[in-house]
Amino acid sequence: MLQDVRFALRSLAKSPTFTAAVVLILVIGIGSTVALVSVVQAVLLEPLPYPEPDRLMVLWAEWPPREIRLRRLPAPWRTLRSGSSGLSRRESP
Repeated sequence: MLQDVRFALRSLAKSPTFTAAVVLILVIGIGSTVALVSVVQAVLLEPLPYPEPDRLMVLWAEWPPREIRLRRLPAPWRTLRSGSSGLSRRESP
């Protein structure tokens, strides 16, 4: 096996352009794999950094936001807004 390693190193030393291309491809491949695994780990596998993350909810998600008239909100929304300190009251025009 040592003889094969020596032969491989001699062959790579004879063609530095090919060696540089191989090293560059390996660096890009390994780097992108590590980055992808890190993103998957952080986004999909780790729990959210909030207490009781299963109770989080989205109230609405649209852009641009539509005008909300507070007088016509359904009763559950008024109840949720009145019991929460995180939801602010917007004035209607």
